[in-house]
Amino acid sequence: MIRALFIFPLLTACGGIGLAPTFDNTLTSEAESMTDGLIGRTYAAWISDVIAVEPMGLGVALADVEAAALLLHVIDADDSGMSLAITLSDAEGLQSACEPVSSLPDAHWDDGLSFTIAEGSFALPVGGKPMTLSDLEMTGEIINEGTEMATTTLHAEIDTRDLNGGVFGEDVDVCIIVEQLGSECHTCPDGVNACTDLVLEIFPLEIDVDFDANVSGC
Repeated sequence: MIRALFIFPLLTACGGIGLAPTFDNTLTSEAESMTDGLIGRTYAAWISDVIAVEPMGLGVALADVEAAALLLHVIDADDSGMSLAITLSDAEGLQSACEPVSSLPDAHWDDGLSFTIAEGSFALPVGGKPMTLSDLEMTGEIINEGTEMATTTLHAEIDTRDLNGGVFGEDVDVCIIVEQLGSECHTCPDGVNACTDLVLEIFPLEIDVDFDANVSGC
């Protein structure tokens, strides 16, 4: 059942974003001409290629994940940024009919087709329960005429209590497992020592697959 715990930690932690950053949304003419062509594209970040930055021991746990990939789908794109949907694939790398689709906070163009998501949160299903990834930070770059995203880094903070009763039993101290993977828990906004940071590097490649952004589960 480590499945959901560490596929969604796939979206990792960032100790706090601070003030909202400013973005240079000026695209080159070449980049601007590509934005419309991004709409409707789906990218697969294969679990086998994920690099776990924090916790470092996460890579071993990812080997047990049943899904083949994390799917990113471009809902919309223009000269200011793009909107992405995210979900887990099935074991073959296709969209699962039972995995709910979540919307990521809007991405902003930084330099050319380099993008940044630097605020907000979203929920992903973990063991049948929603797990909120907060203080989200995601950076990457669209390259090769839109066919891939260069090394994309995902940061987020999770509350390990979200994993109780789903992936783990109600009385399991998930922070002990986090420590075994080489990291540690820290204080959550409510003062409880139950939150942890997650950092992953993923390598999304475009795939030819039908994508339904309205899937909400079986």
